[in-house]
Amino acid sequence: MTVLRVKGLKRYRVKGRWYAYHRKSGTRLKSEFGTAEFIAELARLERRLRKIEALPGTLGQLFSSYRKSAAYRAMADFG
Repeated sequence: MTVLRVKGLKRYRVKGRWYAYHRKSGTRLKSEFGTAEFIAELARLERRLRKIEALPGTLGQLFSSYRKSAAYRAMADFG
């Protein structure tokens, strides 16, 4: 038996049934664990979280604003 471990996921067994939750969002995944539908559902959650803008006054917001700056984009032209 192979155990599939997925980073950012928490699995619980209740009354013989397994449930999987996405840690960051707290959302329960409804598809059966390990199926293609499950992986697609997990990918949708990850994409949705990545689109969320960083909060003002945080280090994440500083990184985000720097990556949008002209100086950062100019460095990309050299690479």
